Amino acid sequence: MSTTSNGTQTSDHTGIESLAPLYLDPGFETLAGRIIQQKIFRVEIGAGRHYRLEDGRTFKSITTFLDAVLPPCLTRHLDTWRDKKIEELGTVDKMVEFVQSTADFGSALHIAVANFCRNGFVDWIEFEAWAVDYITEMNLKPGTFRAALAELTKDFAAVVQFIAEYEVKVLAVEIPVWSSDGYATLIDMVVEMNAKNYTDATLADKRKRHIVGINLKSGKKGFHDSHVFQLCGERAAFNEAYGDAVGFQLVEMANLSPKDWRGETPTFTFKLQTPTIVDGNYQARFDNYVTTGKLEGVLGKPTKNFTIFEGRTEFGKSPSDNMAVLTYDEYAARKLASLAVPADELEY
Repeated sequence: MSTTSNGTQTSDHTGIESLAPLYLDPGFETLAGRIIQQKIFRVEIGAGRHYRLEDGRTFKSITTFLDAVLPPCLTRHLDTWRDKKIEELGTVDKMVEFVQSTADFGSALHIAVANFCRNGFVDWIEFEAWAVDYITEMNLKPGTFRAALAELTKDFAAVVQFIAEYEVKVLAVEIPVWSSDGYATLIDMVVEMNAKNYTDATLADKRKRHIVGINLKSGKKGFHDSHVFQLCGERAAFNEAYGDAVGFQLVEMANLSPKDWRGETPTFTFKLQTPTIVDGNYQARFDNYVTTGKLEGVLGKPTKNFTIFEGRTEFGKSPSDNMAVLTYDEYAARKLASLAVPADELEY
């Protein structure tokens, strides 16, 4: 499944998604359009998940890359969480299924935010109908379904509250970025916002504004070192892909997480991570992990070969006459060539 810019999902080809930003502010789209016209695909084949530009450049998912190179002490919270989920759900397969549903839930939140930005409002009755349809596709059990619907609604309300409190102008939602170092990802939000949650006592012309790249986290247990390293990579990739085109370098990076609020006002946790990046020397440490990733073969084009069969083998004949061994490039190129995506479904 892939998502078009209006938040609809379309079935492309098994293992391949054509990616487009969920939302772009019209002014920002004009600046970045030259770059975004290059189609990028998420490809999941035997060699794992990769991002691939239509010109053939291939990238590893930034989270996959970091999971492979970060010291265990920095990813222990993930291992602990996975172990608890396996114990809670009973099997590894159920844990993997839960992780996938969590990813789908995150996508739903991003789509809701994009639609809110595009429309300029949310009709909560219409939102509930849309959310019911979306969550139905996740094939959850009835009790889980009701909990997911309530959580998605509350989380979305928290993001709407954040936008109101910080007078946020959203420039982009889920914008693909990539780095020549060999990794790529989607940045959840790029925004222009107040530097602080100002009160009415602060005059409009006294309110400092800045541009921030935001990674949304659905977890309610705080932020971790791995999240900060992810922001380092997102910032570097954005600046390489878009910096010249849009006329600015992304400096400020933050995490945003809706809280499990129960009061009258939706609440959230917002943390500007730029001071943490500077004080903890995270960017230089991230660059060292990139070097490690290259040396260990984590980053770079997959070297695995793929065996395919074409044509017809008659009974009693050897299939070797219909067999071909392809490199990753050759195999991915064939997969992408077979992907027919109508132009009106790739709105940039």
